[in-house]
Amino acid sequence: MKLAPVLAQRPPRNKQQSAPGIFLLGCDVERLGRQRLEPLAAERQFFKALLEADGQELDRVLADDFMPIDVLSGSEFLKPALLAAVASC
Repeated sequence: MKLAPVLAQRPPRNKQQSAPGIFLLGCDVERLGRQRLEPLAAERQFFKALLEADGQELDRVLADDFMPIDVLSGSEFLKPALLAAVASC
C-alpha cells in the first residue's frame, strides 16, 4: 500500500478544548473504491472533505486502517474517531 503523507490542523472550538495539533495522515492511494488517485489528487480530496466536514467523503478517501498521530501528545487514534470529530463540527 502506498501512503500519501498529508498535514492537517484542527483548532479548538473553545478555550476549554485542547487543539489536537498537527497530524501526519495517510491516504491509501492504491485503493479508493475501484479507482486509483495520484497522491496530490488524494490530498486535495482529503482537504476538501475535511474543510467541508464531509464525513462520507472522508470515509471514502481514507483507508480503513488509517491512523493519525497527534504530534503534540504522541497519541494515536483510529479513522472512526476522526469521522466522529468531523461529524460533530
